Amino acid sequence: VVQIVLWYLDSGCSKHMTEDRSQLTNFVNKFLGTVKFGNDHVAKIMGYGDYKIGNVTISRVYFVEGLGHNLFSVGQFSDSDLEVAFRQHTCFIRSLEGVDLLTESQGNNLYTLSLGDMMAQGLVRGLPKLKFKKDHLCSACVMGKGKKKSHKPKSEDTNQEKLYLLHLDLCGPIRVESVNGKKYILVIVDDYSRFTWVKCLRSKVEALDFIIKFLKMIQVGISHETSVAHSPKQNGVKFVATACYTQNRSIIRIRHCKTPYDLLHDKLPDLSFLHVFGALGYPTNNNENLGKLQPKADIGIFIGYASTKKAFWIYNRRTRRIVETIHVNFDELTAMASKQSSS
Repeated sequence: VVQIVLWYLDSGCSKHMTEDRSQLTNFVNKFLGTVKFGNDHVAKIMGYGDYKIGNVTISRVYFVEGLGHNLFSVGQFSDSDLEVAFRQHTCFIRSLEGVDLLTESQGNNLYTLSLGDMMAQGLVRGLPKLKFKKDHLCSACVMGKGKKKSHKPKSEDTNQEKLYLLHLDLCGPIRVESVNGKKYILVIVDDYSRFTWVKCLRSKVEALDFIIKFLKMIQVGISHETSVAHSPKQNGVKFVATACYTQNRSIIRIRHCKTPYDLLHDKLPDLSFLHVFGALGYPTNNNENLGKLQPKADIGIFIGYASTKKAFWIYNRRTRRIVETIHVNFDELTAMASKQSSS
């Protein structure tokens, strides 16, 4: 009977560990503290020793009672001047001279090592040719490193017509409402083009009326980006609308190699008037009683785009109001330099 010894290469493990005392040579029987697993269980570290694989000796491997698995630590290998190189299906542990000391294969997002694999690499001898198949999971690793599964993309579109299928999502109440009391956001996405509309609401009751108006709008043709009405107080609302506006013109639908705007309107989006969000803007001062020596422009902050025409939303620092205008000069370099220095 030949026992296959399986080791896991763990990037989150601080030290090499095993629960099999018989595998260790030059063992030092000494209590070194405790270790906590991903499932919140705690085990004692009862000493350490050397583990020998063929002509390779791995030093200072901890003996941990109740561990359940053998763990190699990526960090401890690195501290020993060894290189750990990950590839798509294989992991190599090399010396600084480039000599492969151990080679491991990947399964279930874990790199595992068995004596059978090492025999195939010529690192050990004397074992019969056996095929080992990993048929179990490391519960501590799964509990400590579990992650959500992603949905596989569709191989082909089930919907071949724009505005035939719409996805609606009403989120809220948002913990921090806007200054004019809006705390719900209705998001509408066209399944074919992924074009997105947003509407901010004060209550869920308003959603039905807007959906009815929206359906009437698409029957006569899409004419504007969102239905967010202009108001000098809707700061947060305009931020959401601006993100939606930019996304519709910048995200590429890989299956069609087009933007949502192009798929919905059958024409390329015009990006010549896009500007850096939060950039300084200098809107023209329209005060009729403007004196000859008074400034002809105010200082403002760019926060978005008008929903039905080519104009910009600028927050005027002097008046503390949002203005919709095309008469503005932008200073985007200052905003970009500030963002670069903060990062």
